[in-house]
Amino acid sequence: MVFTLGVLFAVIGTIVLMLRADRAVATFLVASVAFPLTPILIGSVDLTLPRFLLLPLFANLIFRQGLLRTFRWQWMDTWVVLYFLGRLLALTANVPPNIFIIREFGSTLGYMVIPYFAFRLAIRTRQDILTVLEYFLIASIPLAILSGYEWFTGTSPYDILTGPRTRITRMGHYRAMGSMSVYISWGLMFALFIPLAASFWKAERFGTPLIITAIVAALVGVFTSMSSAPYFAAATAIGFLVMYPLRHHWPILTGLLVAACLFVEVSSNRHFYEVPTRFAMNSATAYYRIGLINETFDGGMDNHWLLGYGYVGIGPGNDNSNFHWRHKDMTNLYIGILVRVGLAGLIPFLVINFLYYRLLYIGARVAAHEKDEWMIWCIAAALVGWNVAMMTVGAIEQCSTILFAFAAICTNLPAAMRMESPKAEIPVQRPTSATIEWQASIPPDSDQRMADTRQTKGAAPDLQDLRGNMFEYEQYVESNLRKSRKK
Repeated sequence: MVFTLGVLFAVIGTIVLMLRADRAVATFLVASVAFPLTPILIGSVDLTLPRFLLLPLFANLIFRQGLLRTFRWQWMDTWVVLYFLGRLLALTANVPPNIFIIREFGSTLGYMVIPYFAFRLAIRTRQDILTVLEYFLIASIPLAILSGYEWFTGTSPYDILTGPRTRITRMGHYRAMGSMSVYISWGLMFALFIPLAASFWKAERFGTPLIITAIVAALVGVFTSMSSAPYFAAATAIGFLVMYPLRHHWPILTGLLVAACLFVEVSSNRHFYEVPTRFAMNSATAYYRIGLINETFDGGMDNHWLLGYGYVGIGPGNDNSNFHWRHKDMTNLYIGILVRVGLAGLIPFLVINFLYYRLLYIGARVAAHEKDEWMIWCIAAALVGWNVAMMTVGAIEQCSTILFAFAAICTNLPAAMRMESPKAEIPVQRPTSATIEWQASIPPDSDQRMADTRQTKGAAPDLQDLRGNMFEYEQYVESNLRKSRKK
């Protein structure tokens, strides 16, 4: 097993080291989700594939590509760092240093923060963004085939790397977990693939059959996980895509959604977040999630709002000796962060969520083409689906890497869209008084006369061509004005 993993790590690491920057990070991300986190033990260090690939990845980006010298710090970078530091600060109050240093540096730093900065370095243009989406589109098809095989047979080729795994059934079928240890995470990954594959409808990059095949494959992956949260994420994302023609009316739509939530709160004895539980595949687990939220805000966080309880709840290595909640399974990402690291960790994480939507909005405002607006809308749909679903599950394992990778993509997206804008090629200048004066003296048929002169003598440039370049146009105007004054 160790030899097989070592060969696998070496081969993928070499590929990542040699590829172009955008393809290197795309390969890193696909490899991180397509292969299980089975570690190679080096002393007390668990060396998983994503952690190993960070070394050749940064060697490629910094030394081969030289991207560090063009890096510019952004507000998102600050809040990603504050999220990591806030977690460390909170955990110092509740967890021994030898424990939280190993866990945070291996998980939060290794699976979230460092991959985030890798994508910040590598993704610069629209083409780079499409490369990442392209890799996901292609990878979704074989991963869906593996998922369907596992759903049907109860076994998976991944068992070669992970060893035999216990699987449970639902509605008479096995729940596929693929490269991950949790069925929900596997399904959430495919829920993300659906809008990302749809982003190629207007990109003129792939044919319709391949795009449809990728979307169907993603739907198969969601279905075979047999989990409500991925279904919820996929339905939310698809609904968001359907709203694309109404995108310019988003303030009205947002207001209606808030009004609907307030109506449920005021007119009934239930909270608005209880409504989606009616669509859950298992009502018991749905009401458990409601109970977790209620316990959190009904006194459960007293004296622990700022720094949380530490590593508590269900999970390997967690200590519940001082944690006496009835609900110990943190089936809500936001509640899980609040309970474990308090507001010191939750506030930076919520700001990160706000910022990537804000940056997507800015990118859409400066996008020059509708195909770019559609791509941005699809990315937003993927993130909205995830953010809604995360109220019923935590982003764990490889899903956390994907989430922070897309936070980095959103950070660079406005600049990438500005590079695509025709306005970026020609500086906008105000016309001078001389220009206005001369333009007023141009006869109505001057364009045709200039074109005729150009054909016979080649003396004058085309006026319409010059209007496309303001600098040359100004020079031409000034020259003709001087000639007319001399006459």
